[in-house]
Amino acid sequence: MIPEVSLGPFKIEQPDAFPALILGFLILLWLAYKYAYPLARDLLKARTERIEQAEKQADALLAEAQAIHDDYVQRLAHIEEEHRARVEQAVREAEALSAQIIAEAQQTAQTILQRAQQEVERERAYHQILMRQQIVQIVLDAAENAIRTMASEETQHKLVSDFIHQLAQSSLNGYTSVNRNSLAHGGGES
Repeated sequence: MIPEVSLGPFKIEQPDAFPALILGFLILLWLAYKYAYPLARDLLKARTERIEQAEKQADALLAEAQAIHDDYVQRLAHIEEEHRARVEQAVREAEALSAQIIAEAQQTAQTILQRAQQEVERERAYHQILMRQQIVQIVLDAAENAIRTMASEETQHKLVSDFIHQLAQSSLNGYTSVNRNSLAHGGGES
């Protein structure tokens, strides 16, 4: 009978088969090294490359996030200054707009005032002409009444000639005025 060989917790019941077992194991190792190892190596290499690529992408994203974070921190630090500058700019624009509106309003008011003054001047001229016409009519009516009351032809001729003489003098002075007293009293003297 063949003695039993034990390798640690394993017992080999057929020691003659031990070299064949080792040889089979070595062949298995050689096949694994020849075929499985390159496949595993390629898989591990591809996985390592993917991990490195993912790590580079993560580093790039982390750097980008850090840059954005730094930018926001800087903006937050200067937001008060930007706000103050924008408020000051808005105040300046409002003041400029206010000055422009006031200037336009003053110009409009000046135009309206000038138109009103022109209208007043036209009305004044119109009423002066109207008053002159009424005065002339009153004088003519008074003269007609005076002539009717004075029946003598000589007195009438004298009054007419005095009136014509006064008209000639007043037209030389630039205005037409008739002395009512001279016509009412029947004399041509002023």
